[in-house]
Amino acid sequence: FALAIASQVGFLVHQIAFLEPLMGRKTAGLAVAVTSTMAVLGRVTVGLFIDRLDQRIAAAVSMASQALALMVMAQTGNVAALFVCCAVYGLSVGNLITYPALIIQREFEPLAFGMLIALVTAIAQSASGFGPTILGFVKDMTGGYHAPLFVCAALNVAAAAIILVRPRSSSVSGVC
Repeated sequence: FALAIASQVGFLVHQIAFLEPLMGRKTAGLAVAVTSTMAVLGRVTVGLFIDRLDQRIAAAVSMASQALALMVMAQTGNVAALFVCCAVYGLSVGNLITYPALIIQREFEPLAFGMLIALVTAIAQSASGFGPTILGFVKDMTGGYHAPLFVCAALNVAAAAIILVRPRSSSVSGVC
């Protein structure tokens, strides 16, 4: 989650700077509003049925959809396509901070919840601070947002792959 949240915070901080040259300040502001609106809709929609889903798979799909949106954004200057990508990206924005607690609640003992959620939150929040810095550094090194968006997409793909790795069972078969 730290990788995906670093990517997400990095993109959101740089979203206006990336979009403004492609569509102008007013339209870029509208695209950010679309991202935010879809974040609310995505969170409410997923909240309606997340208990019936495999939460690790749902988290991986969220991360992968953000990666795909970022890769398309990096490749297009089409305003309509950018709006669609901002909407798709936004669908998962709020959910990425919710999934860790849901997974911890489902996969660990109740007594460990407080400690684990504090640890996960501390790590993710610490990593999120590096997102904007990494994007800015890569943008300055490459002269544009093409490479930084691919870096964000790569972080999301890596995070999606990692979240699908399930911990081994702590019980040993045949031992009482």
